[in-house]
Amino acid sequence: MDTNTVYADPAQPPVPSPGYAPPAQAPAPKKKGKGCLIAALVVAVLLLCSCAGVAVLVGVLLKPEEPAVVYSDADFDTALAKMQVTWPELPEGADPADYERVYSGQKPMDVVLTSAEVSAMMSYRHNATYWPIKSMAVELTGGNSATATAVVQYAGRDWPVTASGSGTAAAGGLDLTIDSANVAGFDVPAQYLPYGAEFLERMINPRLARAGITIETLEGAGDGIRLAGTMWETAEYVPVQ
Repeated sequence: MDTNTVYADPAQPPVPSPGYAPPAQAPAPKKKGKGCLIAALVVAVLLLCSCAGVAVLVGVLLKPEEPAVVYSDADFDTALAKMQVTWPELPEGADPADYERVYSGQKPMDVVLTSAEVSAMMSYRHNATYWPIKSMAVELTGGNSATATAVVQYAGRDWPVTASGSGTAAAGGLDLTIDSANVAGFDVPAQYLPYGAEFLERMINPRLARAGITIETLEGAGDGIRLAGTMWETAEYVPVQ
């Protein structure tokens, strides 16, 4: 759902007398910890913004210049066609920030999505105010697991992100596991990974329910991933109140 969202001259230090040796100082702390923290925060942002049934497919994000999956906006349309839903159109000349997407109805869903379709759904037709992922290539690796490459915008810059994970359907939503993650060359400490998965579940599952989406089955199907449950029936843009 789219939202809208004079300093004085410094004093000169005293000049030491000849032969004066300054006292030894402790070495400056290494900055790696700060980098790891930033990496963890970026992964949290990535997890928070994953959507619908493909959220479980958050995988490895290494160097995005050579994604393992080639996809386009047309793959988004083929995924919608499989789900038998129509994406709404904004009124001509409308500012997207002035509208939000509202879903209604509910109908059965049982589809098999390809890596390209999952990648397109993660990358296109999202508002940058709430979706910081610029591009994401998801490669299904069998069963309920996947790897992916993406660029995530956080704190005013772009971050290449890497993660690996899997998931299952549970109580109409997603039960997720994040196995590993790396941001801009920093490995995310393992203690952050379960927190990220739990945080994602708490944020995503209520959103799925609000859109009339339930995930009853999530399983590998050949080169794709099968999603079965329910899907919203219609969607439209309405002015933000």
